Amino acid sequence: MISENILVLFDIDGTLLHPGSGARQSLSQAIHEEIGQQLKIEPGFCAGKTDLLIISSLLEKAGCLVQEIQPLMKSVIKRYLELLETNYNAKNDAYMYEGALELIEALNERPEVFLGLLTGNVEKGARIKLGPFGVNDLLPTGAFGEDGFDRTDLSRVAVNRAEAEYGVQFLPKNISVIGDTVADIKCGKVIDAKSIVVSQHLRNEEELIEANPDFLFTDLVNTENIVHAICDKKS
Repeated sequence: MISENILVLFDIDGTLLHPGSGARQSLSQAIHEEIGQQLKIEPGFCAGKTDLLIISSLLEKAGCLVQEIQPLMKSVIKRYLELLETNYNAKNDAYMYEGALELIEALNERPEVFLGLLTGNVEKGARIKLGPFGVNDLLPTGAFGEDGFDRTDLSRVAVNRAEAEYGVQFLPKNISVIGDTVADIKCGKVIDAKSIVVSQHLRNEEELIEANPDFLFTDLVNTENIVHAICDKKS
């Protein structure tokens, strides 16, 4: 039955893992190589954004003309991914948050639950970031940064791909979007799914509460409580 199928869509950065310095370093270097400017990417600047929006905003900030941005984005992303393969976790400073792997594994053990991604990372970047932690096979589908400019553009893409990947259908009330920003909450609301948000950084808890998620957790440690939040159907 359709109503028995549960879909869980995970954000990556700030939700499942801390990407360390390699990702921002790679993007900054890629932009510098393309336009000759060294841009400092502040911590938190990328939160809740797609890679397309991040790069477009940085190029605009650097003074690039509108007509220059689209072709530059393609070359920046290409170089960024090349650098990311080398730089990511080179300093062993990327790590999964406590409880993240346990949550994924607990959900994977439930036959009615299907897992995917809803992330602003382009897919190759997402896979590079998840690679060291051995969870790519458990998250085989999803929507990624190249699928839309705004995060909410990705929600329906993620559901459609999951339905095609798994050969089942998901009612909105049985879908959960798990993230760490207001943008993730909006991704859930735009498809009438459950929004589950984690405020483990503590920097943005007030704005997360104001965005009215269905559930707010301070971390991913209490696996049982989060699984209940996901598997109790939204009315």
